[in-house]
Amino acid sequence: MSEQQDAQAERAIGRLTIADPLTSEPVTPVPVPKPDREWKLRNGFAWVYYGKGSPGITRPVLMADGFNLGRSNLEWLYQGLEADFPLISTLRDRGRTVILLGTDPPARRPRRGAHPSLPACAPPPSAGALSGRETK
Repeated sequence: MSEQQDAQAERAIGRLTIADPLTSEPVTPVPVPKPDREWKLRNGFAWVYYGKGSPGITRPVLMADGFNLGRSNLEWLYQGLEADFPLISTLRDRGRTVILLGTDPPARRPRRGAHPSLPACAPPPSAGALSGRETK
């Protein structure tokens, strides 16, 4: 491959995009229903959509935003997950609860456990780890 072809290929790859830019509006807006529940979480928030015929959480599916630099826009996330294929609606029709997790903008540099779902998933560090000493 010549240098010119190599440069042309590199420019073409630079334009390659896996998804629409984060600031883009949906091509066909989808109506976003009011969530069944709204939760305030440490470092974030969640919208909960119960499955069809379910009065509570059943076989939950968690979907997280947090790829922007500011506060998550769960309406935008919902529309993105429903636009081309009705993913949320299909899960709910099958009786699954869908929980959309959003993040608040960080007040300082992110740290381990900063995502709202991590405190429930990751064990807290031991006292020794916090002080720099190992404990057994």
